[in-house]
Amino acid sequence: MSKRNALLVCAAVIIGCATTTAPAQPDLGAHYRVTLQPDPPLLAAASLGVTISYGACGSNREFVLGYRRRSETEVEIWLRKVTPDESCRMLVTERRVFLVPELVRAAAVVTLLRPEDDAYQLRP
Repeated sequence: MSKRNALLVCAAVIIGCATTTAPAQPDLGAHYRVTLQPDPPLLAAASLGVTISYGACGSNREFVLGYRRRSETEVEIWLRKVTPDESCRMLVTERRVFLVPELVRAAAVVTLLRPEDDAYQLRP
C-alpha cells in the first residue's frame, strides 16, 4: 500500500469516528436500581419522581438527570449516579424528585432508561 493510500485510509477512519452518534446506552454512573414497586416512577408537570436503591454508607448520594431526543416526539431520560460506589453493605432506598427540562415536558413519548436494561415508559 502506498503512503498516499495509507493516509486516505487513516483519514476515513478518523472522519468515521468523529461522526458517530450517541452511544446506545448512556453513562448511568455508579451502581443503583430504579424500584418499580410499590411506587413506580412518575412524570408529572415539571418533575420526575422515582424510587432508587443503592449500596452506600449513608443516604442522599448525588444523582443527575440526563436526557436525549430520539425523534421529534420521543425523549429518553436517565439518572446518573455521580457518587462512586462505596464498600459499605447498607442498602439505601429513597424517593427522589428531579426537575425535567422543557424538551422532556413537551415530548409525547418519554422513556426512562434504567440500569436493569429494561426501559420504563413514562408517557404516553
